[in-house]
Amino acid sequence: MISIFLVIILYVASSFSVFGNLTSDEVIAAKSYAIAQLTASIFAQMGYTIVTIPALVLATSSINENLYAVTNVTYQLANGVELPSVFGKPIAHSHQGLR
Repeated sequence: MISIFLVIILYVASSFSVFGNLTSDEVIAAKSYAIAQLTASIFAQMGYTIVTIPALVLATSSINENLYAVTNVTYQLANGVELPSVFGKPIAHSHQGLR
């Protein structure tokens, strides 16, 4: 519960910081890169890089996380007889997806 409230506070604070420092036209032009545009306007090109590198790392970890989740879900569904048994066959030495 605390983590949900912390994320809400973080999102609201970032919204206030973006709309407090950029005009509405700049936010609309930046689309989903508004926070990167904000840091670029404050710290020049270095600010854009500071936001871009962690975003790439987060995207990469999200893809990796989804790979593990999807394969485990199909394995669990195959064990529950909701999918054909071929989905429950072991991959390499494991029954749990990519592990």
